[in-house]
Amino acid sequence: STPLYSSAASDVYKRQMLGLCGNESDAVFLKRQIGQPSADEIRFGVEGLMGGLLLLTGEDGLKFLEDTRLQASGVSDMESLATVQALQFVWTYEPELFPKDRLRKSLHPTLQNGALREIVIRDLARWNDWTITPQLAEICQANTEDDPGSLRAIVGYLLTCGKSDVASETQIADAAELLEQIRETDPNVVKMVERTLR
Repeated sequence: STPLYSSAASDVYKRQMLGLCGNESDAVFLKRQIGQPSADEIRFGVEGLMGGLLLLTGEDGLKFLEDTRLQASGVSDMESLATVQALQFVWTYEPELFPKDRLRKSLHPTLQNGALREIVIRDLARWNDWTITPQLAEICQANTEDDPGSLRAIVGYLLTCGKSDVASETQIADAAELLEQIRETDPNVVKMVERTLR
């Protein structure tokens, strides 16, 4: 009969399980398997290793991933994406593992990565992080002509902030100001995103 998991998927599952029931030697194993990033290597399933490491080591594992992936240069987009996916996993399935603000801030450096920006902006909107509007304004000034996906994500973020019951008055006002600036230059994008959010 066909196995429920492929060999690769099964390995990822097992390594995530190490994070739930492993010990210090398992943490060493996971960290060694994750290793230092390569600029051109594609490693399927590394997000499972990273998720297991976060479950097993908490802050130490998060700091390791920040230092070697999220804040480092020369990291492949696939490796950075795997790190983001590991954080998404922890946010959703282990919400008590880290303070919410700790995970939110860990994603902030990836806003400078054009390949991940759209995903991260949408994550931060879902995670109610309304602190990044100044960074989004800088991104709009520099990059959005060649990055329509990020522009749509920014507009969605700003619209969602305006409706949030946890954003401060200042954050809502800043979001509204940037949204109007975008509306002046890209009104069709704003209208399109507004329709999708209705």
